[in-house]
Amino acid sequence: MCLIFSLSACVGNNKTVDEFLGVAIDGNPIYGSYASDFSSPITSADLDASHGRFKNGRYRYHITDDYPYTTGCFKGKAVSKVYFFTIM
Repeated sequence: MCLIFSLSACVGNNKTVDEFLGVAIDGNPIYGSYASDFSSPITSADLDASHGRFKNGRYRYHITDDYPYTTGCFKGKAVSKVYFFTIM
């Protein structure tokens, strides 16, 4: 099962704060490991069992430099239909 609809080709290669990387199949956004409300990169210890957290009342996943790196399970319910499209 594909966990991510789209993911930046440069994941982990820069230190962009609050970098949006893609959307998990449950509809929650995935962000990089640098967040504006943390003074250092987010680690797995900062996240819940789904490898995410709430920020401003909204749930988001994060990638990290330590295991398990990205989500292994979902906080929300997976969508039943997936549509792929290309923006030109």
